[in-house]
Amino acid sequence: MDFITAYGEGRAITEAVVLNVQSKRLDARLRGYQDFKQDEIDDRLINELALPLVNSVSNRLEKAGIVCSPKAAIGDPVATILRCAAENACNVILVGARPSKGIEGWMPHPIRAWLRSDLALRLIAVAPASVVVVK
Repeated sequence: MDFITAYGEGRAITEAVVLNVQSKRLDARLRGYQDFKQDEIDDRLINELALPLVNSVSNRLEKAGIVCSPKAAIGDPVATILRCAAENACNVILVGARPSKGIEGWMPHPIRAWLRSDLALRLIAVAPASVVVVK
């Protein structure tokens, strides 16, 4: 699960596109989802995971006076983020760092940081806008 907020400044008001990208699941053997078809799994990923996160962040930003466009998608995170940023003329892409989980908590900080920044590194390499990683 990846999360992006992109700001478009230089307009009358600051706008943000809040996007959560769920990776495409090619198998239907997700825990608790064995009896569902792929489109049902995709719907649940969007409605039960992505949209609640996006709406929560959008609500917080709107309280700060930032106009938000919440979006959720399924697909390749880098391609989806770049497409969304281009469609919305974003000039800054903020990417949330993935939280430590499991064995990562026991790894030295530099290795942990490298593992968590894979998406950010790929975005930095190809994004036409500035990329900021938020911890």
